[in-house]
Amino acid sequence: MKARLVLGCHGHRRYGFSMCKGTKNSILDLDKLGSDSNDILDHFDKHCKLFDKVVVEPNAVNNTIQYVIRQDLIPEHIKKIMYEYIAMHKPCGLYLYVEPMIAE
Repeated sequence: MKARLVLGCHGHRRYGFSMCKGTKNSILDLDKLGSDSNDILDHFDKHCKLFDKVVVEPNAVNNTIQYVIRQDLIPEHIKKIMYEYIAMHKPCGLYLYVEPMIAE
């Protein structure tokens, strides 16, 4: 599947002061999942509805990230950074979605 899982935040302003302008990070290339891709894609579809909408509910975003990490789909050196990112951008409102990749 030529698509990627994207984690981002909406940005955050407080009293007119910009705390974050919003971010967008590609965290998983779904094309490179390998032999376990059907189970993973089924989980994304059935539990998260990632192929239907942008997921913004905090627990759903967190649970999906935890699932991706438990499945060892994220390199070890990125896991800590992802936890830091989630803690840092939680006030911004996190989102997660599947973005199709356009063939060049």
